[in-house]
Amino acid sequence: MRGLRWAISVPVGLFLLVLASCQIAYPTHTFRYRLTVEVDTPQGLKTGSSVIEVKWKRKPPLGEAFSGGLPWSEKVRGVAPIVDLGSYGTLIASMWLLDRIAIHNWAAGAPTTAYSGKGPEDFTGREPQVQLTDRRLPQFVWYPANDYSPYAAKVVLPEAFSQSIGGGVRLHRVTIEPTRDPVVERLEPRPEWLAKLYSHLERYRNTPRQDRKLIPLRAYNLQPNSVQSDW
Repeated sequence: MRGLRWAISVPVGLFLLVLASCQIAYPTHTFRYRLTVEVDTPQGLKTGSSVIEVKWKRKPPLGEAFSGGLPWSEKVRGVAPIVDLGSYGTLIASMWLLDRIAIHNWAAGAPTTAYSGKGPEDFTGREPQVQLTDRRLPQFVWYPANDYSPYAAKVVLPEAFSQSIGGGVRLHRVTIEPTRDPVVERLEPRPEWLAKLYSHLERYRNTPRQDRKLIPLRAYNLQPNSVQSDW
């Protein structure tokens, strides 16, 4: 019996030792932040915010080599900030950057971009609030009022809010700051506009891919699990 215990405890001990060594050599770092968007409209200041969490894990050398020299893997939780513009529609600060070539994870890179000079291992959670400007801003997706079909979505530039959304509509500011508030991963109950958008998705997901507009719902992490794989 003692020999059996020894035969079991040695492999288990070695496994735990290897696991602890990996956690030391390839650590995980987490940063939770609140992203807030403020928009000036003729109806007053409109705001929306969301708590987003980024978890970075150091890659082993082989993993780093296979990922083009990128030393960290990233995992993001949360949903994108949504700004209800009233009669001017709905504005979403996308968690991804969409272009004709690829989809880039903006939310994962936002902290290191906002707090330039800091790497994943440098965050303490006591950083000051920072206002994002120019190239540090997220990409904005806009839905006109009462039109939430997937084809209605438009990417709008911050400097063109008045021309694209309506006269007098301007980006006031976008800020990022550390928080300990909980992360919301699904909007429940769903806002009326999101429920309408989901209803359109059932028809949209059956259209040919080449006919789909290049604004997938995963850009702002609002998709239901049932259609997540379709984007």
